[in-house]
Amino acid sequence: MASMRIVSLRMDEYTQRYTAISAIPLATSGRIHSPSAVSASFSACHAPTATKSSTTNSWFCDGSDSVTWSSFPVATRTTSATPALTATSDDGSLIASLFNSKEKGPRIEIARKNGSLAYAAALGELHGDIVSDQAFATLVWSPDASRLVWVAEPKSIEPKDVFAPASDSVSKPKSAPDAKLATEQVAFGIRSKYEFSEDWGEVNTGVARPQLYLLDVAAALGPAGAGETASHLAIDGMQLEGLGQACFSPDGSHLVFGVVPAASRRLGLVYCSNRAIKLYAVAVPAQLPDLLQPLPLPTGVFRAEAPIFTPAGDELVYLARTLARSHRCAAAVCALPWPAALTEPASSPRTVVATRDMDLATDGELFTGIYGDSLAPASGRAWLNATTLLVTTLVRSSYRVVVIDLAAATATVLPPPRAGTCTLLDVAHGHVLVASSSPATPSTVFITALDSSASAPDWVELASPSPSCSAELAAALSDITCTTELVACTDDSGEVFEAHLLYSEAALTAAGPDARLIVNPHGGPHSCYPDSFDVTTVFYLLSGYAVIKPNYRGSTGFGNAFVAKLPGHVGDMDVADVQAATAHALAAPALSAIPATNVFLVGGSHGGFLSGHSALRFGGTYAAAALRNPVTNIATMLGATDIPDWCWDVIGRAPLADEPVSGELLAAAFAASPMAHVAAGSSVPMIIMIGLNDRRVPPPQGTELYYALRARGVAARLLHYPDNTHALNKPAAAADREVHTLLFFDDVLSA
Repeated sequence: MASMRIVSLRMDEYTQRYTAISAIPLATSGRIHSPSAVSASFSACHAPTATKSSTTNSWFCDGSDSVTWSSFPVATRTTSATPALTATSDDGSLIASLFNSKEKGPRIEIARKNGSLAYAAALGELHGDIVSDQAFATLVWSPDASRLVWVAEPKSIEPKDVFAPASDSVSKPKSAPDAKLATEQVAFGIRSKYEFSEDWGEVNTGVARPQLYLLDVAAALGPAGAGETASHLAIDGMQLEGLGQACFSPDGSHLVFGVVPAASRRLGLVYCSNRAIKLYAVAVPAQLPDLLQPLPLPTGVFRAEAPIFTPAGDELVYLARTLARSHRCAAAVCALPWPAALTEPASSPRTVVATRDMDLATDGELFTGIYGDSLAPASGRAWLNATTLLVTTLVRSSYRVVVIDLAAATATVLPPPRAGTCTLLDVAHGHVLVASSSPATPSTVFITALDSSASAPDWVELASPSPSCSAELAAALSDITCTTELVACTDDSGEVFEAHLLYSEAALTAAGPDARLIVNPHGGPHSCYPDSFDVTTVFYLLSGYAVIKPNYRGSTGFGNAFVAKLPGHVGDMDVADVQAATAHALAAPALSAIPATNVFLVGGSHGGFLSGHSALRFGGTYAAAALRNPVTNIATMLGATDIPDWCWDVIGRAPLADEPVSGELLAAAFAASPMAHVAAGSSVPMIIMIGLNDRRVPPPQGTELYYALRARGVAARLLHYPDNTHALNKPAAAADREVHTLLFFDDVLSA
């Protein structure tokens, strides 16, 4: 009974700590209304109720460093549930919101600046759910606010049961715009109610042929349009798979958008920048496909996305990628002359800033390319002047705002307001609004006036007069130290990689001989840990753990050559880098009090792959491991994941279309996997956490390892989280997984 009480007390302590940290508001978007009026939205989690809240803060600046903050943050409210997408018209007079509802279907609302509802309509008779994933998401106003465009899934046809009356046995579309789609779907006969329907994978379940829809706002807001949906027009008739990422030309005469071309199989899109996307243009309004035009791309570019026009409308700027195998890589910034591209097929796009590589040991904050999927922040505004574009991207292991000069074809890193990450929120009226955070400092909003030189911004902090957390938690955060260090690789390459080493001296001191280290490799593998505020990491640090987060070879932020080092070497090079990071942390003077027996592993996805490898192959180094949606067996993942091409790319083999599955290939995939080392007899206990709706790394991957460990008498726990996808980040699941991870580690050390 006494031991149960101790466990209960520890659970309460961890739960309260996690609840307090996750409740700290983090900036999500912002808007410069004028040089003296600014607002920003913040999101926070309330773990006990498994909910998230959003608030908007406002500031008034008098032109000096004096800033007045509004008396109280305003809770974001709408007449419906949380919107899937929102967009403000260029003149700031209207805001559109799109909603998905299981009960009411898709819906649109347009509100005026004074908060009154100007227009509302149900969209269920026109199309299916609103598509809000980055690959397709669109909600964009024409420059004069006369039109609004968004992306939604067409209405599905209504399959009939075999026992339905004969007259009703042929599937029919639910509405006229879907007649073509219905014809395609029943091309092979009568459609079964159990027919397989292919989609775009993780977080895009049910998204198969996203299409563009247009609203004539002027008509909708007129007296005859009140409450009507007749002015909604589907932009259809195209022999295209998936449409999205649309933008209007500055004069509103054309719409440019991205198209995911048809292929033999739809592969997962989220987290994957190696899917082909082409750009098309169409006059608005127009009947398609008569005036549909593909836009020319530079030689070697297979993916063009995130189109955005220059303010003068003389060029269309977009992201261009050429590295087609690796699932995340850097993009160049290209531009296409406009409107010449519509009338002159030979119009040549130009590369404004190309991707480049760096020497980690000697180069500083060097721009190596754009690692995101967008050229504009949530506000949709990124132009400082006619030729100067501001973009957020990774620079080494930090997010930075980069100033791109189209005329000079240069990219310059904007000096951040303080150490840590810096992300763009808005650009307007000659001012730049950013959010900055570090492992010890939650999101803070800064503003500066900026000219095109971008050399010495005079940042003004827009601070809240009320603290974002308790005084006790604020003091604990201030004690956190984060250093970004170069770690030498242990092979004979002479190469290095970066790692964030984090600790709280006070927490380690309080833990005494119970102080611990967590080695936390990221997923991907082509992603990166930035030096930003992270709830999970802070939770570990304030619970008496130091943390090292290695950005091993293959990580993004350091150039495409660094990304390309890893494919063909997973399970070898990346595992060796994790071991090098572990040794580096244990040798750090600040962590000298941590016993060598108190080292743990935590990782998700490919980070779980690396944690599994490390625990199974270096059992004498680690006390226990926590794996979230881990890749454990690449060979068995192939037939179930939404990205089977990933399985072959990481082991350095040719694409599936060029090299069919064989016993030899499956053996190579298995040899690179953690499961290949289970038989070696490591006894490191593991807790495995699985999101049951994960389509990227299917649940059987974790289950396979769990049963293999149990069969060999190794302590193992398996946690299932319903309704959670690969990220495993719904509030209830996120809190539970972190609390039980530390409880599991406690149990291992006390056993």
